[in-house]
Amino acid sequence: MVRCVGHHLRSWSVTTWRHVVDIDVSAGAVTPGDVPNALELLDDVLAIAYGDRDAAALDVVDQVFRTLERRPAPNPGAAAAEREARDALQHHVRTGHLALSGQARLRGTTRGDELMSPFEDAPAAPPPPPPATTWFALRLVDEVGDPIDGIEVEFEVLGEKQKATTDGSGRARIDGMEGGSALATIPSPSRVRDKLKPRWTSPRTPVIPESTPEAPVETDVLDDDLDPVALKKELETTLVILPRFACRGITATTFDFGRSFVRREAIVPMASIAQELHQDDGQLAWLFAHTDLSGPEKLNKRLSERRAEALFAVFTHDVSRWEALWKGEPKGSPWSESWGTREVQHMLNALGCGDDAGKSLGEDGDNGSKTKQAIRRFKRKDYPTVPAEQADLPDDHKIDAPFREQLFLAYAKLVGREPVDAARFATIGSAAFMGCGEYNPLSLSAKDRESRRAVVFIFDPAAQPQAPPCVLGSIDACKPTLDPVPAADAPPPYLRCSFYRTISSCCQSTGGADLVHDVIVRFFMDLKSANGLSHEFVLEAEDMPGDDSPTPPFEQRQALKQHAREVVAEGGAAEGDDAGAGTPPPADAPAMVELHFTHVPDAAMYRLRVEGTTEPYTVFDHTPFHMISELSAAPGVPRMPRLWAILHAPPPPDPLGP
Repeated sequence: MVRCVGHHLRSWSVTTWRHVVDIDVSAGAVTPGDVPNALELLDDVLAIAYGDRDAAALDVVDQVFRTLERRPAPNPGAAAAEREARDALQHHVRTGHLALSGQARLRGTTRGDELMSPFEDAPAAPPPPPPATTWFALRLVDEVGDPIDGIEVEFEVLGEKQKATTDGSGRARIDGMEGGSALATIPSPSRVRDKLKPRWTSPRTPVIPESTPEAPVETDVLDDDLDPVALKKELETTLVILPRFACRGITATTFDFGRSFVRREAIVPMASIAQELHQDDGQLAWLFAHTDLSGPEKLNKRLSERRAEALFAVFTHDVSRWEALWKGEPKGSPWSESWGTREVQHMLNALGCGDDAGKSLGEDGDNGSKTKQAIRRFKRKDYPTVPAEQADLPDDHKIDAPFREQLFLAYAKLVGREPVDAARFATIGSAAFMGCGEYNPLSLSAKDRESRRAVVFIFDPAAQPQAPPCVLGSIDACKPTLDPVPAADAPPPYLRCSFYRTISSCCQSTGGADLVHDVIVRFFMDLKSANGLSHEFVLEAEDMPGDDSPTPPFEQRQALKQHAREVVAEGGAAEGDDAGAGTPPPADAPAMVELHFTHVPDAAMYRLRVEGTTEPYTVFDHTPFHMISELSAAPGVPRMPRLWAILHAPPPPDPLGP
């Protein structure tokens, strides 16, 4: 029997085998002294819901679960459904948001087909033996064995969670527990990074102890997440935290055949990398560029270096480097090229600066009337993606140095409104970037567009590889590291350089930056409109929603007029020498800008709010990670009706799945 009370269905009543249980959902509904009794009643309710498959009780569990978790309750047909429901609802009991109270059922009342006699006393059950208790421990150390103190560790034993903080020896321990195994999780990897950042300012050689049955050792790389660690009772496990060394690819269609100009297709992956390098986390980067197998070795070495330098110039907004590349300097090198009208047309198209009719330019290198119209529109700042910082230019159609400077800066700001600090690029030998030539192709085809790529490695200084053999302008230093030329039927990968092969072992793919823990908020407006708005978006993550803490565990701010960047449509390009004639974005494509929040930690709930306006407001509040992506289909929010919020995350779980 189920009884629902209240207009908003926040109170229910369920009759179990032993009790009539009243359930109430409201903040502060349960006090710490009520928790043990409430947990016992919750077990009764879940037993008839999932054990007996009582339809009415299952419906109540689903309603309570939806109210608190904002998703359906686990499917009763799944093996671990009851445990998942118990873990989630027990959490809400302990945090004071779910109250259960009950009265013993009167004898003589029925449930199902059975009748309890009012004259029949239930046999007295023998008292249970006292439970055997034990302890679990995790020791946290860095890669050279020094302890990491002050880190909160969450232990889960038989569905019950308990927290402890590492002491001066790096040890976190819980006592008085039942069970033979536990799972230890570190909820805040960012706090670990704060502890280790002062230690990881220079390269260090890891010293990893040997793992034995008596002294287990686990290792994990410090990233946005740390994997849970399985523990055995009365056996201390050591977790060694290793510095990060990650791979970020800038792939395919980035460069035309035999060219070093950075095409618009590179903007999206470059923007993600730039956002990572804007974080104040002390991490550094290495930038490598490559060619395919077509052409002589020395020519390809220089071409790959020009490609790396062009990318470096875009990342750092280095006008002088870009201008030198534009002119083809230095003359007389094994590979020298100059850029011209075709590159101007390409950048103007990427910026949405078409002719006077608003149409995109043909990227044919012909400085005709339509191209001249677009140049004049750019100089007049008559295009949707104009940055507020663009300098004034004379109203003419000359492709002179001042025009090229402002055009390059506007193009580079599609990657990031602020330049990446050049100091974030660690030197490779004596250079801020490096070209590998043809020595690390992705296929053995002479003209392979996939091989015309670049890779950025992002790492903690403690993980920086030492003694790279690379030298700008010379293939002699490469020769001792090279494997023989692979046979025509050899399987990939074809990384001939042993040094590059070692450092690229972290590359799981050649795709762009991993956005699993990034939040991108997009707006249907152009950059000029965004520059005029005072909205500052604040993303917060919280483990305990509703605790009213003045300082959330995670907070990141992005202002429209300072951090918004134009969203550039990713388009294809033709194969071969003519790849530069790729299709520009449609002229009628809607203008969009975006804010990019990076390194977002795992948490129970997330909140996005807006400051800087007359009436600050909340975009979404107390929203689980996997549900944020669903907001893109939601109606507009108050005071900014054209907001489109999306989350780059794994797809939400199937509510009907196991």
